[in-house]
Amino acid sequence: MDWVIWGRKETEGKTGIWSKEWIYSMVACYYGKQNIQKLIQRTKWNKPFLVLDNGKQAYFNYSHTKKYLLAGFSEDADVGVDIEEIKRGHRSVNLITECLASEERKYMKTLDKSKQREALLKIWVQKEAIGKALGIGLIYDTSSFVARYKADVHRESFQIAFGNRELIGQVWREDDFWACVTQAYRIKQKTGALGKEKGRQEY
Repeated sequence: MDWVIWGRKETEGKTGIWSKEWIYSMVACYYGKQNIQKLIQRTKWNKPFLVLDNGKQAYFNYSHTKKYLLAGFSEDADVGVDIEEIKRGHRSVNLITECLASEERKYMKTLDKSKQREALLKIWVQKEAIGKALGIGLIYDTSSFVARYKADVHRESFQIAFGNRELIGQVWREDDFWACVTQAYRIKQKTGALGKEKGRQEY
């Protein structure tokens, strides 16, 4: 990962459009370009990436809440990031629970309800960041791998073989949010698929 940046918005509640323009301006400054939009292309799943002057591709991704913005950028491999506020997370508990692997579900049953939300958000940011790194969002089988789920461990790395990709990332907690960054590296030979995208065999 060439760089990861997160920060608090100057004005709480700024929109996703503002967040997109912010990351575009950051990438433009990094490359010294006036209009980065001319370098942006999109995959068939509508995920943006850059085609540089030398023909090389560069990858970026961003996520935001009402208070925070998180962005990742790399020239090595596709990027996925996610950030969720603990007290104000907009994801419903029921929706996240449907994405859990059996081991994750068992762990949730050991927690008091007051602690379940934070643990669920730790799992959620990993599963969403992975889907974004794969470039397909949440249409893959999110219950097919076990995330780092113990909420009392506030920083963990992970490495997952998934189809023809190897996903390497980190999940961490700050004062009031969980965040995750991950990259999806292509591998020449499958080392064992821990999950399959619904309706597709390759990524």
